Amino acid sequence: MRATGLKGARFVTAILPADDRRSGRCHFEVSAEDGAGLDARVTGDGPNGPWADRLVWQKDGRMFSLPGLAGTAEAVWTRTSADGLVASFSVCGLKFDGAAGGSQS
Repeated sequence: MRATGLKGARFVTAILPADDRRSGRCHFEVSAEDGAGLDARVTGDGPNGPWADRLVWQKDGRMFSLPGLAGTAEAVWTRTSADGLVASFSVCGLKFDGAAGGSQS
């Protein structure tokens, strides 16, 4: 594919935990945000049903809220199950933490 009229490009590589027993294909979607950030989503099917991974990265940090943890972080990775519950998560560059309940931001 050839791009015309494009002044710049952003290439993204994401390495996420995988289950060797997963089935089907994965779908990968990335959106670039203002302020040198990105929001990447990978969805697919696994042995326990559908799953969705989300990786949000913001150079200067971004507010987030997960069950039991909230604050500002440079990067947040979450894996949610088909019912929308957070099955696992990882936070990098945490600037503030505290107890929280609620959904991810």
